[in-house]
Amino acid sequence: LDRWQRMVAAQRLPLGTPNEVAINALAEGIRAAGVKVALSGEGADEILGGYELIAALALDRYAAQGPPRDHRDAAGWLLESISFIAPSRKAALMQPAFLAEAEHDEHLQANVAEALAVGGPLDDPGCVLGYYLHRNLPGLLGRLNSAMMLASVEARPPFADREVVAWAAELHRSELFDRDAAGATRTKKVLRSAFASDLPPQILTRPKASFPVPYLEWLAPVFAERDLVDRLETYVRPEVLAEVVRQPTEHPLVAWPLANLALWLGGSAAEGAESVVNR
Repeated sequence: LDRWQRMVAAQRLPLGTPNEVAINALAEGIRAAGVKVALSGEGADEILGGYELIAALALDRYAAQGPPRDHRDAAGWLLESISFIAPSRKAALMQPAFLAEAEHDEHLQANVAEALAVGGPLDDPGCVLGYYLHRNLPGLLGRLNSAMMLASVEARPPFADREVVAWAAELHRSELFDRDAAGATRTKKVLRSAFASDLPPQILTRPKASFPVPYLEWLAPVFAERDLVDRLETYVRPEVLAEVVRQPTEHPLVAWPLANLALWLGGSAAEGAESVVNR
């Protein structure tokens, strides 16, 4: 909890994912061991089709409904699948004035559609990789760099090397992810195949897992701070905010971004007050 709050204050940005806290803790351990540069695996999932859930959703959607009408339609489907707070839920959760000011995510949807357009033809589920390469990966690398450099450790991600990215862009989607005869989703196929003779089967076939960060335990102390909660009233409907404050662990996908927003707004307000005093 303390590390999360320190990172928000140091970066002057909300955290995108709880993983950043784990990466920063790992970086401090690496630096304490006297190491200043570390290799990182970031980029493999974005470049080589490693997100099992999104691959499965893409394959299922295309099998059931066919290709999207256009890239805007594809962007809407993708945002519904990957967002902490899906666009279709925002009207019920957020204040109308805030949604209007954000133009109901028009710019976000256009941005995602633009990324999908370079990912491949709409009749191929692999077009979703365009988003992950051109939008998700830069954000991921930025978060990695910030979390590591806060501990003075440089992270080098070889999968994001330009030559690797250019090579992977020439691969057919079926070389990256597909379904096996039993209907199971297979991801990063080309990578698993390349190292089949070097790694044991339990490594090659294990499902993807995220950092097991116990962030749900961190939420209650944040929402117990009345001054932090008050800052969210401009953005969140009062009945929704009251429910999240009452039971934050029951609404993790809503509570995590709201808690980050509250911490960030608290830091911004404090910095603003301090600058006025200093002047």
